[in-house]
Amino acid sequence: MADPVFGLLLCLMAVQTRPSVEVDHKGPVTEYTTGILSTWVIPSSYILIMLIGIPSNAYILAFLRVRLRSKSLSTVVLYLNLALSDLLLLLSLALRVHYHFSGNNWIFGEISCRLITALFYGNIYCSAQTIACISLRRYLAVVKPFLYRRMAKSTLA
Repeated sequence: MADPVFGLLLCLMAVQTRPSVEVDHKGPVTEYTTGILSTWVIPSSYILIMLIGIPSNAYILAFLRVRLRSKSLSTVVLYLNLALSDLLLLLSLALRVHYHFSGNNWIFGEISCRLITALFYGNIYCSAQTIACISLRRYLAVVKPFLYRRMAKSTLA
């Protein structure tokens, strides 16, 4: 069985770094990256989201830890997955805040840039899939209650 840390190290070593290119001209991209929206509004929003989201998700994780022994283990696992993925995203927002406050200048290297970007988009897909699973369970509970009860009582062998 492959070691996940070894696989991650291989992926990180495979990333090729490219020299940065300096651009002198003013254009719409330069205006956006140096504008007030990108350098103050977005990072301020991220800080507010982090201040609310990190304690909220930590509370949810503590609450779900207590409920882990409940009857509906699959629902707890879905909510646990959603809270963990959101917490990971919120923790990675600190680097993005620094990036925006420093005039959209990433100083942490290309590998960390790729990892944070992958974490950001991975969270979007993970959250969407988890919410879809939760919605499917709620749909079955309302529309097919007898099937839902049989599914909830069945266990994996």
